[in-house]
Amino acid sequence: MLKKLMMMLTLLAFALVVHAQEVTQPAADKKKPQKELTHEERADKLISRHASELKLTSEQQTLWKAAHIKHLQEREVIKKKKEGPTTKEERQQLSQDAKASEERYEQEILNILDPQQETQWQAIKIREEEKKQKRQEEKKAANK
Repeated sequence: MLKKLMMMLTLLAFALVVHAQEVTQPAADKKKPQKELTHEERADKLISRHASELKLTSEQQTLWKAAHIKHLQEREVIKKKKEGPTTKEERQQLSQDAKASEERYEQEILNILDPQQETQWQAIKIREEEKKQKRQEEKKAANK
């Protein structure tokens, strides 16, 4: 009888310990999935974010939106090609294509903006890059 009682207490203790160590999901996993934006929605979001700061005219906004949509489409094509089976040379070529697309886009934007807006745009890009790096560092620190 005593053996049975000890066995029952041991099993009960084991069950409590196992249940107490239940794994909870980290906060990062609890984030709501973001809605996938279309190219046009992304372009609208970008333009609305920068239109007032750069004092863009409606014509500039239209041109920038068209350039941004074109750029997003090019990036999407390159990304899809990279996801498929590729050789080392093909990946290098795709990286060069992505860089060239980025440079073309940047040149189109600079052609749309006037000199004062160009200066402001460069400052915005620097500010956003610094924010991006800061977020990446915080993310790395959180993952350690």
